Amino acid sequence: MRKRRAGLMIAERTGRLPAPNMTVTLSQWGSITILLMVSAWLTLWSRESIERSLDLARKELAVRRKAEEALRESEGKYRKLVDYTLVGQYIHQDRIFMFCNKRFAEIFGYQDTAEIIGRNIQGFVAPESWKKVIQEIEYRESGEKEFSHYELQVVRKDGSLIQVEVLGSRIEYQGKPANQGSILDVTERRKAEDRLQASLQEKEVLLQEIHHRVKNNMQVISSLLNLQSKHLSDPAAVEMFQECQHRIRTMALVHESLYKSSDLSRIEFGSYLKSLASHLLHFNEVDTRRIRLETALEEVYLDIQTAIPTGLIANELLSNAMKHAFPGKRSGTIELALRPHPEGSYLLSVKDDGIGFPEDLDFRKTESLGLQIVSSLVDQVDGRLEILRDNGTEFRVVFQPPRYPRRTSGQEM
Repeated sequence: MRKRRAGLMIAERTGRLPAPNMTVTLSQWGSITILLMVSAWLTLWSRESIERSLDLARKELAVRRKAEEALRESEGKYRKLVDYTLVGQYIHQDRIFMFCNKRFAEIFGYQDTAEIIGRNIQGFVAPESWKKVIQEIEYRESGEKEFSHYELQVVRKDGSLIQVEVLGSRIEYQGKPANQGSILDVTERRKAEDRLQASLQEKEVLLQEIHHRVKNNMQVISSLLNLQSKHLSDPAAVEMFQECQHRIRTMALVHESLYKSSDLSRIEFGSYLKSLASHLLHFNEVDTRRIRLETALEEVYLDIQTAIPTGLIANELLSNAMKHAFPGKRSGTIELALRPHPEGSYLLSVKDDGIGFPEDLDFRKTESLGLQIVSSLVDQVDGRLEILRDNGTEFRVVFQPPRYPRRTSGQEM
């Protein structure tokens, strides 16, 4: 009797029938079928207690039915989200496809996902890519990688090969380890990139040829000037021709450096200055046992718009030091330096320990064509020129790449 009363008190307090007492099920149309399993002590229950318990059961089942409907609705939305996407989705377990969406099937040329599910993944991978696929799967299975991102070739239904990009990860599927991933057809993108790369290589070859021909043409001009100078008797005129040859050679050397460089848009200017200085020593017949050249050239890259005027500046300053700093049998040192300077600028320095630059001479107003050229070119590269007269002469040029306006398609040459 005490056990029966205890059971009744539990039912009244919780609203649930103590098992085994009764089972209540709701049909699809909401009608209630009550199956009562009557025990010996059920007759002791009051009618009100039973009705109260059944009412609570109805409410609980209604909540459950509503949750199931919400779950079905959510699954439907997720199914649409997975099926109607530009990216193929898949799950494979033990190398067998367990799931794929419609886009995955379309990428491989199939009409229905049922043609893929249940098949081994190897049949969809090009032989040359299979080793890569297995390697990436093993990385994920061993925990070495959390996910894999790579490209491979796959085989479509008609046997044709396409290039795809894959992002795969490790998951649990139906209680067992599996692999899921996304796949994107990148065949057309890769073809476009290949065409662009071929076009770029063609233009690089053409640009190299242009720089090569410009350099050759400048050498021809220099040779013509040299031939013409041999018919001159005036030493001053001969010197002017030689100076023009130096300047042409300086510009030609920029084009030579560009067509020999892997980067056709700029040159390593430190190496260029070293070549230029060696050329000037030879051309001016400098006795290197008497006049030494020391260089401190850091790695600086300049485009052609900056390299040509800066190279001409270096040519004029070096030529001036070689010709005038050490008259007679005087010996000494010329120092050539290049290094980065604050705020994106660079410092070019030509220093000698020779007789020095005259104190009363303003290099900005001199009649020397070389220094006039230097002053003009310094302005062109947005620079400033300083001269120091301690223990010889030092010309310091602080410059930065010029800011030329971009040419629009409608502008005339």
